[in-house]
Amino acid sequence: MPVQDRLDLVFTKNGDYSLSSIGNDFRDTSFAAFESVKQEVRTRVCSITKDWVFYPTITANLDLVIGKPNNKETGLFIEGEVRRALSHDSFISAKDLKVRAFPLSNETIGIMVMLTVINEETREYETTELMFTATSTEINPQIISVN
Repeated sequence: MPVQDRLDLVFTKNGDYSLSSIGNDFRDTSFAAFESVKQEVRTRVCSITKDWVFYPTITANLDLVIGKPNNKETGLFIEGEVRRALSHDSFISAKDLKVRAFPLSNETIGIMVMLTVINEETREYETTELMFTATSTEINPQIISVN
């Protein structure tokens, strides 16, 4: 079954909680569809094992590609690690998830994550896509496009 979009606190790409402009209260994900799911995907894709000492298997460990050539084998490795990180604990069912890695340049790899999500309000299935990049010299993937 596809992951459900749930209410969560908003945090920045650096992991800090986001405050609303009204009353300095914590912001939640009710302002945007699938924001909680996107946050969890970003956390898992962008984290490495040492970030989650008690949950080492939820990370994609993309630091392991530092220094590797930008080739098919590296792309397949990235796809497998991202797929494992997102599906191993049933956060996202493997059948509701597609991951593609592809070269953007000699040093940069694009990573497309496509997943099916159940909208909590409408109870309908919807697909969302997230795009990350990683380079062979540093591991700092960023979402560069969200659909």
